[in-house]
Amino acid sequence: MPQSTVPHRHVLVRCEVSNRDAVTSVRFVEQDHYRLWQYMMANKHDLIVRNAVPCLWLTDTEYQGHPALFDQAGPSEPVTCLRFAVFDQTTGLCSTLQRFVPTNESEQLRELLLRRVPPKLRASDDFVMEQQHGCAIIKTGIDGGRLGSPLEI
Repeated sequence: MPQSTVPHRHVLVRCEVSNRDAVTSVRFVEQDHYRLWQYMMANKHDLIVRNAVPCLWLTDTEYQGHPALFDQAGPSEPVTCLRFAVFDQTTGLCSTLQRFVPTNESEQLRELLLRRVPPKLRASDDFVMEQQHGCAIIKTGIDGGRLGSPLEI
């Protein structure tokens, strides 16, 4: 079967998160994980999640290949995808982590996540970190109350 030439796209939820001091930040969460993530933010971390809207993340390369088309789809924001993979030689399994973050905050999150990885592991072939710049096309005017809900068939 021929390999697809279309880069992988991700459906995300863009939302605002506020702490008890009313400090607000923007988060991008994969739509499949949104409901659980929202529950954890509210019940474990005492954060308020608001203004959830769906968006489509695609690589800068794909966006630049069809700017007229994507510019019609809605407003966009630069968003970076950080991917980490760790191979555990004991179990023979690879654990992965993927986070989407506003590009202007990507270095800060990258450093925060890397602090949790021991330096010896970071220097080994059992650890991989990738960073991919992209763009989130935001769909405005959609009720965010159903985001992350299962499909009704």
